[in-house]
Amino acid sequence: ELFLLFSFSVPGRVPLFRPLEKIFLTGGLDGRMRRWDGHRRRFQLDRRRTRPRELLSAHQPHRLRFVDRWERMTTYRRFTCDDLLRFNRVNLDVLTETYHLPFYGQYLARWPEYCVVAEGPAKQCMGYILGKVEGRGKNWHGHVTAVTVAPEYRRQKLATKLMDTLEQVTEKIHDGYFVDLFVRKSNHLAIGWYKKMGYSVYRRVLGYYSGEEDALDMRKAMPRDVDKKSTVPLSKPVRPWELEDDGAEY
Repeated sequence: ELFLLFSFSVPGRVPLFRPLEKIFLTGGLDGRMRRWDGHRRRFQLDRRRTRPRELLSAHQPHRLRFVDRWERMTTYRRFTCDDLLRFNRVNLDVLTETYHLPFYGQYLARWPEYCVVAEGPAKQCMGYILGKVEGRGKNWHGHVTAVTVAPEYRRQKLATKLMDTLEQVTEKIHDGYFVDLFVRKSNHLAIGWYKKMGYSVYRRVLGYYSGEEDALDMRKAMPRDVDKKSTVPLSKPVRPWELEDDGAEY
């Protein structure tokens, strides 16, 4: 028989001590001990398989994201009609466009390979991407209609993985020349993130969002466009109805 004395505290709250707690070792520790703080060597004891979320303070969301990044697994799968009843939490973001149900149904029916959802272990919707392929000739391309991640799951590169999936579909399945998307001119964070992923501003669309705000048409050349001619920026802005000339979405 071997006994171990153990105590621990929860950051952000009044320390909780378990002095002289006896753990009977018979070939293995009854519980899990995991290192979750890289700066301080702290361990947590979970004899009843308590979820890490319950041990962390609500006033320290950054620690919650740190644990989620290590403890939780994400599954990327096809977007289905059932997900339309579970993605409300994601669409609460003010910069995420919400469409009518037939709009989503059209995408799921015509371009299912472009519709992907990031799902958590509890079957919760963490984020999703919707896209399609369109255009003619040299303008044959993939289009990002919507990409968004719930606020509590951000900064874990979920959106980057979703964008990579859409680009691979455009390149390997449809052999498109480029991938494009529209973003609000005032959404500087999104614009900076797209630029880090290799997108550049191709043109400005006046009054694209309900006639009130301009949009930036950003593009990223695919391997088929060797000379990257599809990403050469235009010198003058365009109107929304002019997008139909090259098969773009309006």
